[in-house]
Amino acid sequence: MTSFGPSGVCSGEAPWETVLKLVLLQSVALLMLAPLGPAPLVAQGDTPAEAIERALPPDVAQRILARVAEARARGLPADAMARRALELSAKGVAPAAVETAVVDEAAELEAARRALGDGGRSDAADEDVDAAGTAMRKGVSGRQVSELARSTPSGRALAVPLFVIASLVDRGLPADQALRRVLARLEARASDRQLEGLADAPGRSDQSPKLTGQDMAETRRPADTGRPAWVPANPGKSNGPQNAGQRGLGKP
Repeated sequence: MTSFGPSGVCSGEAPWETVLKLVLLQSVALLMLAPLGPAPLVAQGDTPAEAIERALPPDVAQRILARVAEARARGLPADAMARRALELSAKGVAPAAVETAVVDEAAELEAARRALGDGGRSDAADEDVDAAGTAMRKGVSGRQVSELARSTPSGRALAVPLFVIASLVDRGLPADQALRRVLARLEARASDRQLEGLADAPGRSDQSPKLTGQDMAETRRPADTGRPAWVPANPGKSNGPQNAGQRGLGKP
């Protein structure tokens, strides 16, 4: 029968077996103590400002928050800038590149608002400006954004049509063709749900839409009814400058 030595380890084991067992035991202990995954980028209860401060180096975070506050003071959809900073940071983009992207986005949103104004939508909602900025970032020109705004009935929101155009362009369709297809659907009084289907199946987009009574009713509902999941959920326009660290900064 094997006895135990003073150290408590079987005296019949070779030294290398003893070391191996100790290493294995330590490894198991470390695995049990380690967290199951990385800490979430946005902790529960965090505002976007707090999340940005948590995700980025202090100097970069403060400059980004200053940009966001400045954009809000100018009436731009600053929440979109905060979301973009968090999204890029979550993807592992370098802090300096995140800051550059936020600066660029502020300029894109300014140009998008101007293009919408040139099309007669000077009072465009934040989500429309955000969607126009996304479309222009994909390659849609300001002139084309203005044409869409000018050609769409004044009571209809532009966020879904703009996101559909951006999606089509992202799939390789030239921007002028994407605009023509969406305008044709709008002229036929297609609902937002049908426009979303155009982005899902661009190859069938030349077919005339078959509108049902339910679809016709949907075109008369408020713009946020039945909003697709990929359209920003905060249609309200900001009402003036706020401190970047307050809860007014963010979304979802």
